[in-house]
Amino acid sequence: MAAPRPPTAAELAGNSVPIFVRAHSRRNVLTGHLARWKVGICPFVAGLSPAFDAFVVARIRAIATAVGAPTQPYGKCSGNVFIAFTTQPQRFLDVIAKRAPNLLGFHYPDQTRALATMTRAIQSWYATSTLGCRGDEMLDVSHYWPGGIPGACLGSRLGNGQRTLIDVVLIIVDLRKVLGDEIGMISDYLAALSLTQAQTDRCGNLPSILDLLARDCP
Repeated sequence: MAAPRPPTAAELAGNSVPIFVRAHSRRNVLTGHLARWKVGICPFVAGLSPAFDAFVVARIRAIATAVGAPTQPYGKCSGNVFIAFTTQPQRFLDVIAKRAPNLLGFHYPDQTRALATMTRAIQSWYATSTLGCRGDEMLDVSHYWPGGIPGACLGSRLGNGQRTLIDVVLIIVDLRKVLGDEIGMISDYLAALSLTQAQTDRCGNLPSILDLLARDCP
């Protein structure tokens, strides 16, 4: 497994970046918006040695700072990005589905089994909320729907005043499938998943760390 090369200036020209965003973005099922962080991220990593856990945390925080994403002070924050390295990912996910299903993101009860199935080496889930145009905020959970999300405001062609916010990110890494891969490359991939609700199943038009585990990439 090799990290992709950086894109060239020619590849970045024109409308390549908007096309890339559309290819790799996963829009919220309720609002159709891209989710973004409102509060600073606070990553928590478990399952490796203490030194490697700390390395992954530091790498994610460094990338977040580099791209201008909000971060909370190190050592003085409540975790909102939880990354688990485990050799039994499905068993871990089964516990999450039973005890804290809201961590899997918005879904109806009959969708839980499919959503809580580990199908990739690294998989992510996003608990989100909707912020209305008047400042009211509500978690995106099925028992508040339909008609339960904060309202939009009309009158602008640029937006309706609603925003989708990322509250908690859960990422599970199957240690059996990444054994031997370079920890820095894996950390970069985890950082991308931590900062945005990304689509990672297909290649984008530009080389990206998000292509690392895509099935149809060279």
